Amino acid sequence: MVKLKEQSGSVMTMALFLIIVISVFGLSSSGIVTSDFIATKKYKNSITAEFIAKAGVEKAFQVLWNEKSSYDSSGSRWRSDESSFKGVSFDIGYFNVCYRVGDTLSYGIIDEESKVNINKASKEMLNGLPGLNGMEVDAVITSRRKRIFRKPEELVTRGIVGHEQFYGNGGLEMFVTVWGNGKININTASRVVLETIPGLYANNVDDILLYRNGHDGVAGTSDDGVFKSVSDVTDLQKNSWISIQDDILTVKSKTFRMRSEGVIQKKSPTRAKRVIDTVVFKDKNEIRVLYWNMI
Repeated sequence: MVKLKEQSGSVMTMALFLIIVISVFGLSSSGIVTSDFIATKKYKNSITAEFIAKAGVEKAFQVLWNEKSSYDSSGSRWRSDESSFKGVSFDIGYFNVCYRVGDTLSYGIIDEESKVNINKASKEMLNGLPGLNGMEVDAVITSRRKRIFRKPEELVTRGIVGHEQFYGNGGLEMFVTVWGNGKININTASRVVLETIPGLYANNVDDILLYRNGHDGVAGTSDDGVFKSVSDVTDLQKNSWISIQDDILTVKSKTFRMRSEGVIQKKSPTRAKRVIDTVVFKDKNEIRVLYWNMI
């Protein structure tokens, strides 16, 4: 009788042990399944975010293609248009097409003709860029002779300037490019870029910006002045400025850089974001991709 009770107790103990083992295994399996589900969902959302970012690029292409004016300015639709480029709903997320100038985030596209082309600029122009000393300017010229810069960020990767010098507030990132033919758009270039142009002095730049900003002194408003041809600039300056050649200035931009962010709206562990950084060339016949980077 005692032996029977002992055997019964052993069986119950074994059964209880098996139940615990099965329960632990079940919980562990459940955790694995949950983890796999989250990983799969993240991957799926990442792919979706990529397609949303591509939709933002396509929208930017459309806006650029519809711009048929013979000149480009800070008031052009591609430059700033929140209705087309900010938080645009698409599928289960949204896209932003934006660029940053200093601390200012703008929803639109930036033209590379508003910057100094480090592959083509003269030594005098490079010396006019903020934060570049003489040794660094010589290093830029020596480096581009060996191998042209494929993107502006190579100023950092080639060891010519430091990370903060390039990416920091007021850094070179805002003012330099490697794309385009080297001409600078008088309508879109910043004060810093305008002041690098040989023969163009601070008072001349003041006159240009006053004209561009209009009577209210604010860029991007209805009273802005626009140079419709390079000769308009020399007319404004009259005899106070040495005439600038057409090989330095332009009023028509052809090369554009855009950053399209595709974001999944849901706030959860499976939230996703993908970014496309691309540069395109546009003329009246085509839009051609020059650079494409998925982040």
